[in-house]
Amino acid sequence: PSSMRMGGSQSKDVDQTLDLEDQDQQYTLRLKNFSDTLAVQKPTVIDALSYNGDATSTAGISRTPATDYAGSNGLTGPVTAFDWSGTNPVAGTVYYTTVAPASIPQDLNADTNPAIWTTTVTDYSTVTGFKFVAANNLGIAGAGNASGLVLKYTTKQTNNDPGDLYANRFTAFSNTFTNGGKYQLLTSNQTTVRVVGFSLGDLIWTDEDYDGKFTAGVDTPAPEGVTVQVFRDGVSTPVATATTNADGRWIVNDLSTGDYYVQIPASEFASGGLLAKR
Repeated sequence: PSSMRMGGSQSKDVDQTLDLEDQDQQYTLRLKNFSDTLAVQKPTVIDALSYNGDATSTAGISRTPATDYAGSNGLTGPVTAFDWSGTNPVAGTVYYTTVAPASIPQDLNADTNPAIWTTTVTDYSTVTGFKFVAANNLGIAGAGNASGLVLKYTTKQTNNDPGDLYANRFTAFSNTFTNGGKYQLLTSNQTTVRVVGFSLGDLIWTDEDYDGKFTAGVDTPAPEGVTVQVFRDGVSTPVATATTNADGRWIVNDLSTGDYYVQIPASEFASGGLLAKR
């Protein structure tokens, strides 16, 4: 029997699963024919780039956890195609689309509107998805590099936030794999990229013995509810606010890269404040 597999866990890769803000993401897609006797007829690959609301699609392609990001997401340049070596170019046609990504037909059986696709792109940042149609079959397993297909592309993220998440998976089709006149839907694994957020936190206490360090049983932790303001260097308004817990501790998460300082408002030390002298 013949089979086409998505390279197992290697079917779709991204260069880094944790990114800094506005950092490009480099993706590699792989198709591999493991049959020893039968070539896989010219495969077609469809990929909708990560988009908010992509938990499910009309093709039933689930992404869990789903994409959730701020800003924009688009290609930096063309999608490139290679044999299994990942370095030898192969022939095929890349079609791009700029339609709303939720409407991209990731099921080739539903790809009935050729008007959404184009081979000419003037601004890759506006691309929301692509379709690659190979010019040649995938050879049998013994054909070496000719038995596989590798696609590569890079996306650019702009104005995203710490904690944002990008999910993605592609679909593939071939005339070799049909059932009742319809293409079988072959899906890849999911890649997930999360934007790194940094945490800042500490313990607030009264240094009862004036030794510059917290000594349990001697020093007094701040009461619950003390306001702590986090400022980014050069910014006059707080970028985050937290309150102490019952142990005098506080933390702020998902901060951007940068320099910060912390301030306790003067009102906390004034009459009636939680840190007022008693």
